[in-house]
Parts: sequence; C-alpha cells; structure tokens
Amino acid sequence: MLDATAIAVDLDKEKPPRRPPRKNGPGQLSRAYVMRLYPTAEQASALRQWIGCCRYVWNWTVATQAAARKDTGKKLSPSVASW
Repeated sequence: MLDATAIAVDLDKEKPPRRPPRKNGPGQLSRAYVMRLYPTAEQASALRQWIGCCRYVWNWTVATQAAARKDTGKKLSPSVASW
C-alpha cells in the first residue's frame, strides 16, 4: 500500500512535454492508444476466433493480390478485389 508521501512525490514529478500529433496524410495513424483487456474465458475464446477470422481474410487478400500481380503485372483495385 502506498503512503501519502509516496503519492505526493509522484505527483510532484515534472511530466515531459507532450509532442503535438504528427501531420499525416489521409488514412495514416497519428496517435495510438494502448489498452489492456481482462476478458473472461468465454470472451477470450470468442476474441481468438474473431482474430483468426481476420487473419484468414487478410492472408486471403494478400494471396489474391499477389496472384493478380503475378498474372497481370498490375495491382488489383479495391473494387476488383471485393467478393
């Protein structure tokens, strides 16, 4: 357990200045947030399944793009790569 002096010392520390967000183009990440989840066993199972499905779709799309590039020498547009 922390005592009051430890909390006071932590509050007195000077924080480093925050950097302004980067000026990026459209679709680029300028800031990220880190969160920690504590799912139940049932939620963890559903989350693993969902992430596995996302990975499958991503890998299928990458393989489709690579095959099209190999066959035609061109990258598929997003509308052509749709289902």
